[in-house]
Amino acid sequence: MSERDRRIRDLYQQGTTKRAIGRELGISDGTVRNVLGRLGIG
Repeated sequence: MSERDRRIRDLYQQGTTKRAIGRELGISDGTVRNVLGRLGIG
C-alpha cells in the first residue's frame, strides 16, 4: 500500500468525505473512490 493509499484510508476512516479527501490531496474524488474500492473499504 502506498503512502497516498494509507492517507486516503486514514482520512476516510476519520469520517472525511471522499470529495474533501480529494481536495486535500489534490486528486479527484473518483480517484479516491477507486483507491478505497481497491482497498475493499468504500
